[in-house]
Amino acid sequence: MTHAPYSLTIEVPKPADFGGGAWRLSNLTTIFAIFGKNGSGKSRLLRAWRDTDPEQPHYVVPERTGDIDNKPNFLQQQIDNRPRRDNSARNMVEGYRRQIVARIQAYFAARGDHRGDALPSKPDELEAYVSLVLPDFSVKLSGTNTPPYVLTRVSDGNRVGSVDQLSSGEAQLITLALDVLTIAAIWEISNQQNRIMLVDEPDAHIHPDLQVRFADFLVRVTNRYKLQTIVASHSTTLLAALGQFGEGATSVLYLDRTKNEFATQPYTDVLREL
Repeated sequence: MTHAPYSLTIEVPKPADFGGGAWRLSNLTTIFAIFGKNGSGKSRLLRAWRDTDPEQPHYVVPERTGDIDNKPNFLQQQIDNRPRRDNSARNMVEGYRRQIVARIQAYFAARGDHRGDALPSKPDELEAYVSLVLPDFSVKLSGTNTPPYVLTRVSDGNRVGSVDQLSSGEAQLITLALDVLTIAAIWEISNQQNRIMLVDEPDAHIHPDLQVRFADFLVRVTNRYKLQTIVASHSTTLLAALGQFGEGATSVLYLDRTKNEFATQPYTDVLREL
């Protein structure tokens, strides 16, 4: 599948407390993982990349809190790029999950509440991708209901309306998936050209088996919505799974805070089998 234009090389300003200057990244692929120790600058690099063009890249914060109920006052923040960017200026967003619920409404505001083929990014397509990550749940999205989703546990048919009814990993994956999907869908509806998805530590609180599912999800969504996806992670499980599913479209970058020049490396058979 042909992708929209994406960065093969990029220069990102380096914060003063990291020595100033710039990170210079090369040999970039459609999907690449940034791997490094705590303090190596993974999150700082992603946020600095986002800040090079606040209207374009989307940064998925690593600390994700809040309930999954509906708060209408969050809607305008999700419709406009800059308020949405300002909400993720740090690596934590209080009320993150409520922001994602509001983003569902922003998606329907951009598309309209239609399920036919006349417009791109159909709701049932987004719903299927969420089920790919968490097959134990069914989600239905709606532009007219409040809240704009119905989340059901498949095993017993019970409707879920609060994070108290979910494990931390389940809450994490559902909102992570909807975060990535709603932005990708809005970009497709608006025909945005440069679609940069910066995903920071998606593996936190997630069992290794579900990390593998999330890697499969990310690769599929990246291909479907023509994204360039950059993932910062400590997890060798997630790292290896991205290589397994992404094959030649994926690479890895090992970050060291003492250096400025970095080139991604292709996945080896050893990395894929980790």
